[in-house]
Amino acid sequence: MSSRPIILDTATKPIPARPGILAIRITNAILENKKDDLAEALNEYFWLKNNQEKLIGWRELKLAALMNLPDIARMLVQWGARPTGQDLKDLRADLDDMRMFECALRVLKKAGIREVDMLRTVVLTSRFVESKADYTNCFGVYVVDENKNISQTRMIFNDITKTTPHSTIKRVFTLFPNESLGAFIVSDGYRKNNANIFLSDRFNFVTSRTKSSFPELFAQNDQRVEGHCFHVWPELNKDGCNHVTRTSDEPFTLKLGFEDMWNNGDHSFTDVVIELSATSSPFIQDQTLERRTSPLPVAQMFF
Repeated sequence: MSSRPIILDTATKPIPARPGILAIRITNAILENKKDDLAEALNEYFWLKNNQEKLIGWRELKLAALMNLPDIARMLVQWGARPTGQDLKDLRADLDDMRMFECALRVLKKAGIREVDMLRTVVLTSRFVESKADYTNCFGVYVVDENKNISQTRMIFNDITKTTPHSTIKRVFTLFPNESLGAFIVSDGYRKNNANIFLSDRFNFVTSRTKSSFPELFAQNDQRVEGHCFHVWPELNKDGCNHVTRTSDEPFTLKLGFEDMWNNGDHSFTDVVIELSATSSPFIQDQTLERRTSPLPVAQMFF
């Protein structure tokens, strides 16, 4: 498709259209990838905008991005359509397929949305070190923002008692600048739950479905996961205790030792011991170049 810009005739006032009808025309032009029709509708929108009508926004821009229409997206951006940081996070949450998410962000970048350059890909390697507990503990990792909102929850090890020492698993996460990684265990989680909930490694921490103000863990089938969840942050733990020790022998590795009992039990912090390392790279990179990755000071990602 040509990237030739559409020149709008904003000097001549057109016959006004009702906002509802004009909104439909704008949407249809995007869906049918008709730049001339969109330009005509935007010409009418120019006059409505002067009368404080708001018809161009993230909804229309997101539609163009999902349909891989960079020229249409560029026109919408020129008319003030922009995503907020939360809009981009919601888009990430809505799209399970990271390839679709990346494609949509490439469209937004071509349209002039530079905020997408701040998103990074983190490849986290989790290595099981040891466990001195009898509980069938689960270990998982997620992404958390500055308000402790949790997303991208992945279960790494389903049952520590059946995990071979030095076993490693890699998972990919996407992080915005105000986000970091978090980790948790589910105390005796494998024994307390039906094995079917572990068929997928994707889980969700939510607070809206329960009376508790603490995040509750749910599987992909919406089944609540039984067993106490203990996080790297004490304020997320129902007993208010710190359940993890952190040690780092070098900048690019972090060892977590978890205590799996309510109120910290025997304070051994050897019930689940995991070593973490990570690499980081820009989420959006030049497709003609080899992906540039660098070791990540992972110890900084859990504070």
